Amino acid sequence: KPQRRVIIEKADRATIQDRFGVAMAINKIQYNASVCYAHIRQIPTSRWVKNEKGKRIRVSERMEYVSKLASKLSSELGIAAIKIEDLIHGKAAMLPHTPFVIKEDLSEEQYYRLKGMEKDWIGLQIERVARREYPLGKIGGDVIGYLGNIDSGRYLKIAHELNMLEDYLLAKQDGESRFLPEGFDSPEEVLQRYFDLQEKAYTMNDLVGKSGVESSYEEDLRGYVGKHIYEVDT
Repeated sequence: KPQRRVIIEKADRATIQDRFGVAMAINKIQYNASVCYAHIRQIPTSRWVKNEKGKRIRVSERMEYVSKLASKLSSELGIAAIKIEDLIHGKAAMLPHTPFVIKEDLSEEQYYRLKGMEKDWIGLQIERVARREYPLGKIGGDVIGYLGNIDSGRYLKIAHELNMLEDYLLAKQDGESRFLPEGFDSPEEVLQRYFDLQEKAYTMNDLVGKSGVESSYEEDLRGYVGKHIYEVDT
């Protein structure tokens, strides 16, 4: 039967303009080569085959596939195959459902060539993402701020808030009497905040505002995550 495949699409970060409409923070297209380990998990860990003498031996099928994928990406990206293999088994496997970036800022030629390889290589994801640029350079930099990788403290804080809101909503659904979480005036506000955080879908690979307007208006600038659902055959 056809199966459903969900492709997550992040919104481009909103632009920042001054009061005269002059752009001070914009987005430029960037191409990244990534690997999603959750798709590689579809490959069996091992299989039994017969050797030259007809004896059945166990072969690590998934390990073999990762090795072949790393070798292919090495020739395309100019990175040592052993390094790519280590990244896939190490960091990509730690957050399997989040595409892990192997190399950023590919050329357009590389992007289309690797994009054509996606159908033959499970787990390979070639992404077209937005890169933040500041057309006026350092002008207003202290006000506009900058982006950086989300720190573990902030990520865990968001995850904790999501769990707290989910606990409250599940308890309310089961008819339990619970106090409203701090800072909320009604159950509707709790529900709306829960949906907002889910749609923003922060991950450990995300860039967030670190200072200035980029930080103060982080949630407004970030937008919401969307998704495409495809039906695919074998």
